Amino acid sequence: MAERRYFPALLLQLGYACAICSFVLLTMQQFEPESYFYPLVFIAYAPLIYLANVLFLKKERTMRGVAILNIVAGAGIFAAIAVFGSYDGWASLIFVAMFCFYLTMRGNTSAMAEPGLRAIMLCMELSLLILVLFTAYCGHFGIGAIWCLPTIFGCASSILAVMLSRLERSPGLRGWLFIILVFLLIFLLLWVLVSYAAAPAGEGVVTAWNAITDAIKFVLGLIWKFILFLISLIPQTAYEEPPMEAPAYDMPAYEEFTEQQVNLMGALASLLVLLAVIFLVRLLIRLGKVKVGGKKVQSVSAASRRRVSLAKGLKRFFGQIWAGICLC
Repeated sequence: MAERRYFPALLLQLGYACAICSFVLLTMQQFEPESYFYPLVFIAYAPLIYLANVLFLKKERTMRGVAILNIVAGAGIFAAIAVFGSYDGWASLIFVAMFCFYLTMRGNTSAMAEPGLRAIMLCMELSLLILVLFTAYCGHFGIGAIWCLPTIFGCASSILAVMLSRLERSPGLRGWLFIILVFLLIFLLLWVLVSYAAAPAGEGVVTAWNAITDAIKFVLGLIWKFILFLISLIPQTAYEEPPMEAPAYDMPAYEEFTEQQVNLMGALASLLVLLAVIFLVRLLIRLGKVKVGGKKVQSVSAASRRRVSLAKGLKRFFGQIWAGICLC
């Protein structure tokens, strides 16, 4: 049944994208309309990269083609965020690259193999936890409930993914209408809950946080006083320290790079770039020999062929290289 595989995986992608979006929103200093593109773009990118992998793997492909597809997609969304997104400094681009890489690899992995119930349950638990934290955050700082929409959408998607993963047969037209109705009811229920529980939840979380920090400070204060008491029991002897003399050393003179040194550094940099290009080309050539995707054919030669994700394929490839190095 196609619905049992594709729709839970698609909703799983949406759940993780909404969780990442909510996490980024929690770290933002201000909530302004110009912040809409990043991180909300992940909610559109996550299902699209999954569908792109699914459609691309309808036919048998090489691992090289799969790698190129995902690299181009990940680099494209990263470049779009770098140009149009309102990130906070260059250090934030590292997290942007990590999020793009994670969603791209998860989309490829879900397209290769059906996600299990454990992964879907983990996504639902993560979404519910972020919902509680984000609701308390918005309630304490007086942020509008409209910013909780990605979190609510992620929770509703993960709950619906759990429901669809338990199906044993195709729901049919009436079944799909019922599923859509259930999704809307869950979404509205969470929206009402967040709208009316934001302020009390925020005050409760802040009160609990202050109580925990006060308790930790009290315990650390007692430990410090006990350490000072133990130190006071040690007998002290009076002694004079010899005067410290600064070590005499000559500061190395600053030497400017000569033209020969600059040429040598340029040659080494060019050599490293050339080696990196050669390694990338050889990697793509080797990945071109690995076949994935396509319809399963019940034959002796094709029965032993299994779908592997891009991450597992790269792991096997580098494992073979490492085994060859160890044998040398």
